[in-house]
Amino acid sequence: MKHIRQALFATGIGLLILGFVGGLVALAADVFKDRGACLADRIVPGYVYLSPVYTPGPNGTTTTNWFPAYMPETTECAAWEFPEGRP
Repeated sequence: MKHIRQALFATGIGLLILGFVGGLVALAADVFKDRGACLADRIVPGYVYLSPVYTPGPNGTTTTNWFPAYMPETTECAAWEFPEGRP
């Protein structure tokens, strides 16, 4: 019974790893697809959000400190020459 459990566990872990790697390959294929030239840019505005930092305290308590984090303004492509990839 012990050997069957170990084999099933190893098979499960192998399938998880295979699924994860397959997902990464599919993501990379979509991200690195040749979409041609960018026809129009759009501005993504910068913003500030509060990021929590948890500090351990006495008797198992924690203190939450909030610190501002700034994300600068960027641009991204709004329209591609070939949105689904180059034919």
